Amino acid sequence: MKQLTVLLSSILLYLVSTSAFAAEFEKPDVAPVPVRTPPPTYPPAMKMKGISGMVVVNVVIDSAGEVENVAVRKSTHPEFEDPAVKAVRRWRFKPAKKDGDAIRARVAVPLKFAIK
Repeated sequence: MKQLTVLLSSILLYLVSTSAFAAEFEKPDVAPVPVRTPPPTYPPAMKMKGISGMVVVNVVIDSAGEVENVAVRKSTHPEFEDPAVKAVRRWRFKPAKKDGDAIRARVAVPLKFAIK
């Protein structure tokens, strides 16, 4: 039996660079850092079929490091979207900082679903 591993393709987060980002969020001096990252649940049907994939979610993090909003930016399979969103809603962050003060920020988080 294959061993199931859900991998986060990157713990390093990168700021989403869009005009909406620039208008709504200040560019931080220090990006938010994930401190608690429970993994998503692998959809059973996708696991049985041996299908892997990726979801990128946009995450708004408040000045306390709590997840305020999560939205799918792109995904390889829609079946991975809901588990990715549910998992990231449980994440916690060290908040972004601007001039030493904690601020709201938006980041993109890639999550990779893979069977090993």
